Parts: sequence; structure tokens; C-alpha cells
Amino acid sequence: MTVFFNVIAIVYLLAVNFFGFLLIAGQKRAEEEGEECAVKDGKVFFTGVIGGALGIYIAMFVYKYRLTSLALMVFMPVFIAATVFAAVTLFTYGFSFAARPVGLRDHSVLSSLFER
Repeated sequence: MTVFFNVIAIVYLLAVNFFGFLLIAGQKRAEEEGEECAVKDGKVFFTGVIGGALGIYIAMFVYKYRLTSLALMVFMPVFIAATVFAAVTLFTYGFSFAARPVGLRDHSVLSSLFER
């Protein structure tokens, strides 16, 4: 079952990063054509928060777009680090959120404490 979750997580991360890349590409194209800003900054930040920060950050350098925006240049690497941390944690523990005893190898120690 964890293989299924791994595949879904990888596909999700690829899709959201591709969307972030296309978001910046579309914003750059709209600016070059003289159109009003078609994409709001909130959408860019939201895409970064949900995992698309790497795609946005790469697109910013590929298209040389919004490189002077301090907020994007600071927060996108922070969002990248958070996404990498979450992905490594989830892949390491196999998407299992079950509580594990901290520092105890087996439950016999706990049961022996409460036996009388």
C-alpha cells in the first residue's frame, strides 16, 4: 500500500511544480504582451506553499522574471526546504502516522510496569 502512496506523492509533486513553472511562464508572457498582471501574487505563493516552490523558483531564473522581488526570492527557498523536509519525513516513515513509543523497543516494558 505504501508503494501506491509513494507514486501518488511523486506524481502530485511533479504536477504542482509543473503548474508553478507554467504559472510563471504565463505571467512573463502576459507582461511581455503588455497585458495586465494575469496572475496575482497570492496564487504564486499558494502554489509555492502546496509544494510547487521548486518549479516557481526554477522558472524565475529561466525566464529572468521577478528576480528583484524580495518576497519571492526569500520565501520560495523556505518553501522548498519545507517541502523537502515533509517529503523526506513522509517517505522515510512510509506515510504511517501511527504513534510509536519513543525510546522503547517493545511494549513488554510498559506491561511489566503496570502488572501487580
